[in-house]
Amino acid sequence: MDDYQQPQQPQQPQQPQQPDPQQYQQPNQQQYQQPYQQPYQQPYQQPYQQPYPPAMQDNTKVMTLKDWMITLLILAIPCAGIIMYFVWAFSDGNQNRKNFCRAALIFAAIALVLYIIILLITAAVGISMFQNMSDFRY
Repeated sequence: MDDYQQPQQPQQPQQPQQPDPQQYQQPNQQQYQQPYQQPYQQPYQQPYQQPYPPAMQDNTKVMTLKDWMITLLILAIPCAGIIMYFVWAFSDGNQNRKNFCRAALIFAAIALVLYIIILLITAAVGISMFQNMSDFRY
């Protein structure tokens, strides 16, 4: 009875071996890994708005009657008035006063040019009249 063989038990299929996670660790894994619970979100970006200096807000303020009276009084002073026309016309003061002084300077320049033209015409007529009078003898 030696020849008697015991029945063989069926072999179970072999499961593939799981790789060791520590063996295949990537370099600098912590640097690239983000927490699983918190998905990546981009921060909220507000549109760019250029800040305005506070001095610009005061430049457009409407001038009161008192401001206009003081302005006209200063401009009536003979030498200081002319200087103040240029100062207020080309500085960063109140926009209303600035435009008023620029307009007044433009009118003054136009008046000066017209005055010079009229003066030259009057001088030319006067000179020609005196030359014609020297030809007459009594």
